[in-house]
Amino acid sequence: KISKILSALLAMTMLLGCCVFTVNAETDSAVWDGSVDTSWYSAAKNITSAKNITISTAEQLAGLSALGAEGVSFEGWTIALDADIYFNAGNAETFATNAPANTWKPIVTFKGTFDGQGHIISGLYFNDTNKDHVGLFGTLVDATVKNVSVVNSYFGAKWKMGAIAGEITGTSTVSNCYTNAIIYANTGDNDGYIGGIIGANSAANTAIEKCWFDGTITVTSSNANKGKVV
Repeated sequence: KISKILSALLAMTMLLGCCVFTVNAETDSAVWDGSVDTSWYSAAKNITSAKNITISTAEQLAGLSALGAEGVSFEGWTIALDADIYFNAGNAETFATNAPANTWKPIVTFKGTFDGQGHIISGLYFNDTNKDHVGLFGTLVDATVKNVSVVNSYFGAKWKMGAIAGEITGTSTVSNCYTNAIIYANTGDNDGYIGGIIGANSAANTAIEKCWFDGTITVTSSNANKGKVV
Protein backbone atom coordinates (compact mmCIF):
# COMPACT_ATOMS: atom_id res chain seq x y z
CA LYS A 1 0.00 0.00 0.00
CA ILE A 2 2.73 2.44 1.03
CA SER A 3 4.62 1.87 -2.21
CA LYS A 4 1.46 2.48 -4.22
CA ILE A 5 0.75 5.71 -2.35
CA LEU A 6 4.34 6.91 -2.83
CA SER A 7 4.16 6.07 -6.54
CA ALA A 8 0.92 8.04 -6.88
CA LEU A 9 2.39 11.04 -5.07
CA LEU A 10 5.50 10.93 -7.24
CA ALA A 11 3.40 10.81 -10.41
CA MET A 12 1.32 13.77 -9.23
CA THR A 13 4.47 15.75 -8.37
CA MET A 14 5.91 15.12 -11.82
CA LEU A 15 2.65 16.17 -13.48
CA LEU A 16 2.36 19.39 -11.50
CA GLY A 17 6.00 20.17 -12.07
CA CYS A 18 5.49 20.46 -15.84
CA CYS A 19 2.58 22.87 -15.66
CA VAL A 20 2.25 26.65 -15.52
CA PHE A 21 0.05 27.65 -12.62
CA THR A 22 -2.39 30.46 -13.27
CA VAL A 23 -4.95 32.55 -11.44
CA ASN A 24 -7.47 35.11 -12.57
CA ALA A 25 -6.81 38.32 -10.70
CA GLU A 26 -9.57 40.90 -10.62
CA THR A 27 -7.82 43.32 -8.28
CA ASP A 28 -4.30 43.79 -7.10
CA SER A 29 -2.45 46.54 -5.24
CA ALA A 30 0.33 46.54 -7.84
CA VAL A 31 -1.79 47.21 -10.94
CA TRP A 32 0.13 49.11 -13.63
CA ASP A 33 0.19 52.86 -13.03
CA GLY A 34 0.64 53.61 -16.75
CA SER A 35 4.29 54.62 -16.52
CA VAL A 36 7.19 53.08 -18.45
CA ASP A 37 10.50 51.93 -16.97
CA THR A 38 13.44 51.34 -19.34
CA SER A 39 16.20 51.87 -16.79
CA TRP A 40 16.99 48.14 -16.79
CA TYR A 41 17.77 48.35 -20.51
CA SER A 42 19.94 51.45 -20.15
CA ALA A 43 21.98 49.68 -17.47
CA ALA A 44 22.51 46.53 -19.56
CA LYS A 45 22.68 47.51 -23.24
CA ASN A 46 26.44 48.13 -23.21
CA ILE A 47 27.33 44.85 -21.49
CA THR A 48 29.49 42.84 -23.86
CA SER A 49 28.76 39.47 -22.23
CA ALA A 50 25.44 37.62 -22.42
CA LYS A 51 22.57 39.89 -21.49
CA ASN A 52 20.50 38.04 -18.88
CA ILE A 53 17.95 40.47 -17.45
CA THR A 54 15.24 40.04 -14.82
CA ILE A 55 12.16 42.24 -14.76
CA SER A 56 9.47 42.20 -12.09
CA THR A 57 7.01 45.08 -12.64
CA ALA A 58 4.36 46.08 -15.13
CA GLU A 59 6.30 49.30 -15.71
CA GLN A 60 9.37 47.31 -16.78
CA LEU A 61 7.34 45.08 -19.12
CA ALA A 62 5.78 48.23 -20.58
CA GLY A 63 9.36 49.42 -21.07
CA LEU A 64 10.07 46.28 -23.09
CA SER A 65 7.11 47.18 -25.31
CA ALA A 66 8.24 50.80 -25.66
CA LEU A 67 11.77 49.77 -26.63
CA GLY A 68 10.36 47.33 -29.17
CA ALA A 69 8.42 50.19 -30.75
CA GLU A 70 11.73 52.04 -31.09
CA GLY A 71 13.25 49.12 -33.01
CA VAL A 72 15.03 47.23 -30.23
CA SER A 73 14.60 43.50 -31.04
CA PHE A 74 16.47 42.05 -28.02
CA GLU A 75 18.32 39.58 -30.20
CA GLY A 76 20.71 37.63 -27.96
CA TRP A 77 18.97 38.75 -24.76
CA THR A 78 17.31 36.53 -22.16
CA ILE A 79 14.60 38.33 -20.22
CA ALA A 80 13.16 36.55 -17.18
CA LEU A 81 9.96 37.53 -15.39
CA ASP A 82 10.41 37.43 -11.63
CA ALA A 83 6.90 38.27 -10.41
CA ASP A 84 3.23 38.13 -11.36
CA ILE A 85 2.23 41.28 -13.26
CA TYR A 86 -1.15 43.03 -13.35
CA PHE A 87 -1.96 45.58 -16.05
CA ASN A 88 -5.59 46.19 -15.20
CA ALA A 89 -7.94 45.36 -12.36
CA GLY A 90 -11.38 43.98 -13.03
CA ASN A 91 -12.76 41.12 -15.08
CA ALA A 92 -11.73 40.82 -18.74
CA GLU A 93 -15.25 39.62 -19.59
CA THR A 94 -16.37 43.26 -19.23
CA PHE A 95 -13.45 44.89 -21.07
CA ALA A 96 -15.11 44.87 -24.51
CA THR A 97 -17.94 47.14 -23.35
CA ASN A 98 -16.26 48.82 -20.38
CA ALA A 99 -12.66 49.58 -21.28
CA PRO A 100 -10.20 49.39 -18.38
CA ALA A 101 -7.74 52.16 -17.56
CA ASN A 102 -4.70 50.80 -19.38
CA THR A 103 -4.16 49.70 -22.99
CA TRP A 104 -1.41 47.22 -23.82
CA LYS A 105 0.87 47.85 -26.78
CA PRO A 106 2.15 44.51 -28.15
CA ILE A 107 5.93 44.02 -28.18
CA VAL A 108 6.39 44.64 -31.91
CA THR A 109 9.22 42.31 -33.02
CA PHE A 110 11.01 40.13 -30.49
CA LYS A 111 14.12 38.06 -31.28
CA GLY A 112 15.30 37.10 -27.81
CA THR A 113 14.28 34.66 -25.08
CA PHE A 114 11.45 35.50 -22.70
CA ASP A 115 11.12 33.20 -19.69
CA GLY A 116 8.06 33.79 -17.53
CA GLN A 117 9.42 31.41 -14.87
CA GLY A 118 5.87 30.23 -14.12
CA HIS A 119 4.46 33.72 -13.52
CA ILE A 120 1.28 35.29 -14.87
CA ILE A 121 0.64 38.46 -16.84
CA SER A 122 -2.89 39.56 -16.07
CA GLY A 123 -5.23 42.25 -17.34
CA LEU A 124 -3.81 42.94 -20.80
CA TYR A 125 -6.26 44.96 -22.90
CA PHE A 126 -6.09 45.82 -26.60
CA ASN A 127 -9.09 46.78 -28.71
CA ASP A 128 -8.57 48.17 -32.22
CA THR A 129 -10.06 46.14 -35.06
CA ASN A 130 -8.00 48.08 -37.61
CA LYS A 131 -4.77 46.61 -36.24
CA ASP A 132 -2.96 43.32 -36.78
CA HIS A 133 -0.11 41.36 -35.15
CA VAL A 134 -1.62 41.58 -31.70
CA GLY A 135 -0.89 39.67 -28.50
CA LEU A 136 1.64 39.88 -25.70
CA PHE A 137 4.07 39.96 -28.64
CA GLY A 138 3.31 41.19 -32.14
CA THR A 139 5.82 38.99 -33.98
CA LEU A 140 8.35 36.44 -32.72
CA VAL A 141 11.40 36.06 -34.98
CA ASP A 142 13.91 33.32 -34.08
CA ALA A 143 12.67 33.78 -30.52
CA THR A 144 11.80 31.67 -27.49
CA VAL A 145 8.87 32.34 -25.17
CA LYS A 146 8.27 29.92 -22.33
CA ASN A 147 6.75 29.33 -18.88
CA VAL A 148 4.29 32.22 -18.90
CA SER A 149 0.53 32.59 -18.55
CA VAL A 150 -1.54 35.42 -20.02
CA VAL A 151 -4.76 35.50 -18.01
CA ASN A 152 -7.81 37.68 -17.50
CA SER A 153 -7.02 39.55 -20.72
CA TYR A 154 -8.88 40.86 -23.78
CA PHE A 155 -7.56 41.25 -27.33
CA GLY A 156 -9.67 42.80 -30.08
CA ALA A 157 -8.02 43.28 -33.48
CA LYS A 158 -8.28 42.59 -37.22
CA TRP A 159 -6.05 39.60 -37.96
CA LYS A 160 -2.87 37.73 -37.05
CA MET A 161 -3.71 37.64 -33.37
CA GLY A 162 -3.02 35.28 -30.48
CA ALA A 163 -2.65 35.87 -26.75
CA ILE A 164 1.07 35.02 -26.77
CA ALA A 165 1.91 36.34 -30.25
CA GLY A 166 0.19 37.49 -33.41
CA GLU A 167 2.74 35.75 -35.63
CA ILE A 168 5.67 33.38 -35.15
CA THR A 169 8.46 33.16 -37.74
CA GLY A 170 11.95 31.78 -38.20
CA THR A 171 13.29 29.19 -35.79
CA SER A 172 11.04 30.14 -32.89
CA THR A 173 9.69 28.14 -29.94
CA VAL A 174 6.73 28.77 -27.66
CA SER A 175 6.51 26.28 -24.81
CA ASN A 176 4.70 25.72 -21.52
CA CYS A 177 2.42 28.72 -22.00
CA TYR A 178 -1.20 29.08 -20.91
CA THR A 179 -3.93 31.61 -21.60
CA ASN A 180 -7.61 32.03 -20.91
CA ALA A 181 -7.80 35.30 -22.85
CA ILE A 182 -10.87 36.58 -24.65
CA ILE A 183 -10.04 37.09 -28.33
CA TYR A 184 -12.22 38.97 -30.79
CA ALA A 185 -11.38 39.54 -34.47
CA ASN A 186 -13.20 41.47 -37.17
CA THR A 187 -11.24 40.29 -40.18
CA GLY A 188 -13.17 42.03 -42.94
CA ASP A 189 -12.10 40.38 -46.20
CA ASN A 190 -8.77 39.12 -44.81
CA ASP A 191 -7.61 35.66 -43.87
CA GLY A 192 -7.83 36.07 -40.13
CA TYR A 193 -5.16 33.75 -38.75
CA ILE A 194 -6.56 33.94 -35.25
CA GLY A 195 -5.41 31.55 -32.53
CA GLY A 196 -5.53 31.19 -28.77
CA ILE A 197 -1.76 30.93 -28.34
CA ILE A 198 -0.40 32.05 -31.75
CA GLY A 199 -2.20 33.66 -34.68
CA ALA A 200 -0.08 32.94 -37.77
CA ASN A 201 2.78 30.45 -38.04
CA SER A 202 4.86 31.59 -41.02
CA ALA A 203 7.72 29.07 -40.92
CA ALA A 204 7.96 25.29 -41.02
CA ASN A 205 10.66 25.07 -38.34
CA THR A 206 8.81 26.71 -35.46
CA ALA A 207 7.64 24.75 -32.41
CA ILE A 208 4.63 25.25 -30.15
CA GLU A 209 4.88 22.79 -27.26
CA LYS A 210 2.95 22.04 -24.06
CA CYS A 211 0.70 25.07 -24.45
CA TRP A 212 -2.92 25.32 -23.34
CA PHE A 213 -5.69 27.70 -24.44
CA ASP A 214 -8.76 27.87 -22.23
CA GLY A 215 -10.31 31.13 -23.39
CA THR A 216 -12.77 32.18 -26.09
CA ILE A 217 -12.34 33.22 -29.73
CA THR A 218 -14.96 35.13 -31.70
CA VAL A 219 -14.41 35.98 -35.37
CA THR A 220 -16.59 38.07 -37.66
CA SER A 221 -15.86 38.44 -41.38
CA SER A 222 -17.38 39.95 -44.49
CA ASN A 223 -16.30 36.86 -46.45
CA ALA A 224 -17.57 33.44 -45.43
CA ASN A 225 -14.36 31.83 -46.73
CA LYS A 226 -12.11 34.05 -44.67
CA GLY A 227 -11.48 34.52 -40.97
CA LYS A 228 -9.39 31.44 -40.35
CA VAL A 229 -8.98 30.26 -36.76
CA VAL A 230 -5.87 28.19 -36.10
